Amino acid sequence: MRCAKPLPRATKTLEDGAVCGSCVTYYKEPKPCPICGQLSLRLSRNATKGFSEQPVCEYCQRKGNIICAGCGKHRHPAGTRADGKPICKSCMERGDKPFVCKTCGKEGKPHSKVMCHACYWRKRADKRFKDSVALLTHEWSRDAFLKFYNELITRQDPLAVATTKLERYFLFFAKLDSAFENPKAITAEHLITSLGADGLRRHSVPYSFLAKEKIIPEIAHDALEESTEHRRQKLILDEAKDTWYGSLLERFCRHLEKINERYAARGWRGKRRRFVTRTVTADLRAASVFLEFLTKEQHTSSLQQIQQPDLDRFLAEQNGYRTGIRAFLRYLNREEKLFRKLSQPSVARGLPENMFLSRAKYEELLRAWLKPDEEMLKESLICALMLLYAQPANKVVRIKLSDLAQGRDGLYRVALGRTEIALDRRLGEMMGNYLEQRRSLATMEDANNNEYLFAGRTYGGHLTEAAVTYYLKKQGVSSAQLFSTAIYNAYMGGLRHPKVLVKAFGITDETAIKYLNIIDPQLVFEINSKVAHA
Repeated sequence: MRCAKPLPRATKTLEDGAVCGSCVTYYKEPKPCPICGQLSLRLSRNATKGFSEQPVCEYCQRKGNIICAGCGKHRHPAGTRADGKPICKSCMERGDKPFVCKTCGKEGKPHSKVMCHACYWRKRADKRFKDSVALLTHEWSRDAFLKFYNELITRQDPLAVATTKLERYFLFFAKLDSAFENPKAITAEHLITSLGADGLRRHSVPYSFLAKEKIIPEIAHDALEESTEHRRQKLILDEAKDTWYGSLLERFCRHLEKINERYAARGWRGKRRRFVTRTVTADLRAASVFLEFLTKEQHTSSLQQIQQPDLDRFLAEQNGYRTGIRAFLRYLNREEKLFRKLSQPSVARGLPENMFLSRAKYEELLRAWLKPDEEMLKESLICALMLLYAQPANKVVRIKLSDLAQGRDGLYRVALGRTEIALDRRLGEMMGNYLEQRRSLATMEDANNNEYLFAGRTYGGHLTEAAVTYYLKKQGVSSAQLFSTAIYNAYMGGLRHPKVLVKAFGITDETAIKYLNIIDPQLVFEINSKVAHA
């Protein structure tokens, strides 16, 4: 094998001609190393390391090397620093003097005698950027990628940019470059179609930059969620397209979309929105699982073959779809032609026994969350809002900065429901400390540009519910337990009218009344106990 390059001065002649020093190894026979005995093509002498008499393999030459504490390279040890860590010869000669990069003129970690690590990896990243940007076809995408790279290299470690991140982010620009000639034509539907349901999460950094710089239209977080759900609905329908129930699912999906539109037309939007697109997806998936079960297990091939025992068996084996299947059953009974209506009996259920935290657990959590250290401030603030003000995870992450206000007395007030309520003074102090150090999780976004109190990793988005669930799991509690305990403590504190909770916490009338009916007997029992022991 020859490299076909012009031969340098130092060449070696073999039987079939002259080759360069790099290619000569392909013509060698592997020989055993005299020290380790392993076969190798690269046996050489190294007088500096004491192998001057006979050639040895590269492994034996590197044996005994250390990771230099000064430059971080794998080098032969030459001594130790004052703290006892080994260093190489170059770092030993430099002594206690800091390394000053001759390229940038700043102190840093040396990569060579003239360049620090940051400059070296910046140079490597520049080269990879030039190779990548040449592959883009449209002028707008090349300009956008150039602006993105210039900001990225200042915000993130050049080593990470050069090795992994630049290549990954380039794929986002390449997909947009191939799909759109004009960036102003990019919509939420087009992004979800081009990148997939999980694409924006994986490419949140370049998307955040393009939205921040107004290169592409800024897309609302709710619009992205709706587009994602529409795509999931399409996948469910496509999977059932060639089955006997494919058309049935399409009719059911159109029925759910009409309900969704009717809710929106009647003012159920924003914080008050009900029957959202995610609800349509959940109901459609439950119907698809039910019909697939009938086809495989019961060998059903038409709608009229569905009988009540089939439904009972499905609910027994797939109990998790008991709630989701109700919408499909109502649709079948009202809109489709069945020989006999299907029914799912409702079971009156109270709250599980462990839904209310014990007093000891409540006080333990409250002490920990109201006096957090700096690292746990954000996590503790979220959990305390859930425990004290009955905010489920999906609502606490959607609190906006505009919902907060600080009065002249220094107290913070927050609008969780129809009226503002004053936060506990201790919680207000935590809120003030958090706002001072609040930052965005998105790499290309500044905290001031995000409207949510708890900013997320996508540009303009909020923290995910999964992150809040992770916080609670570490404490061994759930969002439902905090919600129930908050309402319980409100009633135990002397509150008797459910409408107050509705206005203050933003819960529904039905929820407030349900908890009152469950908790009220407990209040009577506790009052009677206190009277008996008086």
